[in-house]
Amino acid sequence: NDRQLSPTTTVNYHQLPPTQKPNIPTQKPNTPPQKPNGENKYEIKRKDYKYYKKAHEIIEQMNKNPKVNSIIDVGGWRGEFIKNTNIKGKTIIDLHKIKNESDGITRISDNFLTHSFKKKYNIVTCLQVLEHIDNKNVINFAQKLFSISNKYVIISVPYKWRKEACKWHLQDPVDHAKLFKWTSRTPFETFIVKDTATRLIAVYKVN
Repeated sequence: NDRQLSPTTTVNYHQLPPTQKPNIPTQKPNTPPQKPNGENKYEIKRKDYKYYKKAHEIIEQMNKNPKVNSIIDVGGWRGEFIKNTNIKGKTIIDLHKIKNESDGITRISDNFLTHSFKKKYNIVTCLQVLEHIDNKNVINFAQKLFSISNKYVIISVPYKWRKEACKWHLQDPVDHAKLFKWTSRTPFETFIVKDTATRLIAVYKVN
């Protein structure tokens, strides 16, 4: 089978009771962008977050398919997230200048929207990125994720954070409807994951 995950359905992870409002931080959850080649406290802080762990679980399920052997993380900073996956071919693309390291990860320092990709990837991840993109570019950005994938796309966004909860965010609040507006696609699985804040993970099958 080409698919190892459960059938097309919406599943909530750590689902909140309907009467309970999502846990929205009163202070900004992110630190300002840091130099990717220095100590990136933001990436290190996130590695134990539940949405990171859930995304890793999803990827490892996909990796049971022997035809899955490549992944690209869009907005992947230095690559701490995909470094911990078991996918053989790992790539990140990020606006920051990033030096390649001897860890098997290909690092591309470029603008995702204008970069010309020479190949497609089995898995494309874009975690906590779309909320930073302005209205002029967010639809093109989201839909380009699918153009470089030949199997799966995984997107995570802050879920229903109030507007201006984080000064770095341009799109809050984000929910399923807004994500559909950007992608023009319906995910076959979604997860609501609660850490210090609440995030939505959407999983799409491309082919």
